[in-house]
Amino acid sequence: MSKRTESKDRIAQALDAFITELTTDGESPTPASIQNETNAPLVNEARLDSGVVKQSAQIRLWLRVENNNKFIRRKKKVREHIERFCLAFYNAQKTSPNGCEYMISIPYESDEDLEKQVYDLFREMDSHADMDYCFIEVDAHEIGTDRSW
Repeated sequence: MSKRTESKDRIAQALDAFITELTTDGESPTPASIQNETNAPLVNEARLDSGVVKQSAQIRLWLRVENNNKFIRRKKKVREHIERFCLAFYNAQKTSPNGCEYMISIPYESDEDLEKQVYDLFREMDSHADMDYCFIEVDAHEIGTDRSW
């Protein structure tokens, strides 16, 4: 056995021992369970399965992304990150290919829950923009009602 193979085996054994120490019940988790923990679903499946979510709001969202100054050029990157990490959770669909409007669907239990989810979405989008030296302007209207944010 070569030295490289021996060192890889020792590293693997040490890693297994460390993982065993971290687990509360002393059992070593399988690689599949570790992968399942790191790739947790975005939607709380228990919440959806229990039948608690009774309504879904269809919302037309207008999003403008701008650079903080003329030396920053990250609008496209920020918009892509917001679409991928914030709006994809709500099944966002662009109304036109190059437009700024999206149609999103938000499941909610009560009006307070809907308000909280919308403002959390705004805060998360603003955080993504702020991290890349940009800012956003957002306007949202619920379709079929006069509610807007």
